[in-house]
Amino acid sequence: MITCEEIKHIANKTGLSSYQVEKDYALTWILVAMYENKRNFDNWIFKGGTCLKKCYFGDYRFSEDLDFTLLDHKNDNILDLRNSITSLFTWIYKNSGIEIDKDRSKFESHENISGQNIIQGRIYYRGPMSPSDSKRWPKIKFDITSHEKVVLSPEKKRILHDFSDAEKLSHVEINCYPIYEIFAEKIRALFERTRPRDLYDVVQLYQKYSSWDVIKLKNILRKKCEFKGINKLHIQDLKIKFYYLPGSHIEQGESAQNAPVRELKEETGFECKVKRFLGCLEYSFDPEENSICHNHEYNLVFEATSSSLESAQTILSPESHIELVWMSLGELDTIDFRPEPLVYLIPQWLKNEESNMFQSEMI
Repeated sequence: MITCEEIKHIANKTGLSSYQVEKDYALTWILVAMYENKRNFDNWIFKGGTCLKKCYFGDYRFSEDLDFTLLDHKNDNILDLRNSITSLFTWIYKNSGIEIDKDRSKFESHENISGQNIIQGRIYYRGPMSPSDSKRWPKIKFDITSHEKVVLSPEKKRILHDFSDAEKLSHVEINCYPIYEIFAEKIRALFERTRPRDLYDVVQLYQKYSSWDVIKLKNILRKKCEFKGINKLHIQDLKIKFYYLPGSHIEQGESAQNAPVRELKEETGFECKVKRFLGCLEYSFDPEENSICHNHEYNLVFEATSSSLESAQTILSPESHIELVWMSLGELDTIDFRPEPLVYLIPQWLKNEESNMFQSEMI
């Protein structure tokens, strides 16, 4: 395993945090393990922001999720996928020193707005900078889909790995989306959701090359949009924003149940009543530089009703930088909704007659 000193040195050189550098190292060794056990992963095609950083541009933005498309949807059995991933853990530890907690590894199947099956997973690892308590180990997220239009044949790409053990990995090649496929998919994503990182990637990719084949890119994009049922692209309608439930911090002397009632009154001007407690999400995130936000939070989610508030109403926000909009549950996975785990937790909680549901999503 690399040392803490090497991680700190790279962090100082790149401007990343030690946490990010350690995770970047762990991401590499997961990809290497998939290559060394390629019989189980020939069907997996690497894509997304992490693919851009690990296989195309070493100085690209840090990305911490592993996104894959499966070429054969018959191979998207969630138990088989989990077993394929967890079978790598011993090999990873033996060759890199990265320890992964098999018991805490979790893979779940969800339906997106189109009714297509996507699989999301989380594994928890320990590197040289990680705490000894396994409950505090950082995590890596997987996003796996078999319902994606892959237009171009995958390309084999070397892993960009700026660590002292790079020479040992020089033979490793990963099945990846070609750069045109990634670019087209990033553009298409802008019309399905409004995540700032998608816009960032589109701008950065456009600037990386001076001679994009526009006709080729347009044809790939057209096929991807047709597959998703996107018929019209309106670039002028794009806005960078994210969405979240109305709410606030609990004030001193205030109960958790009264806080949403007060906040809904302040934000909408309407009286509301708490119907029931749905659940609690424990969540942590990487705060932006100079951010005053805490990176560990508990989100208490309540179901509320109002006799005077209807979904057809337009509600004016008292704050100029905030827009209040109605949205169906089916639309949540098409937007940048935060915290992200609530996208699938809220529908689950609403279906469950039991209250006091708890979910922890710690990095």
